[in-house]
Amino acid sequence: MKNNKLSGKNVLITSGAQGIGESITKDFIDCGAHVAIHYFSSATTANELKAYATSKG
Repeated sequence: MKNNKLSGKNVLITSGAQGIGESITKDFIDCGAHVAIHYFSSATTANELKAYATSKG
């Protein structure tokens, strides 16, 4: 984990499944935050991010 200050915190990321939002989502996941992703048309990427989060525990 990168930053223990975010571990266990709840985060909502709007447009979290595309472009910069996707990168931000991955960073929060890597920091151990509980992430909710709001997306408009990127369900496939959102599901990939869910699998990424699951693989990180």
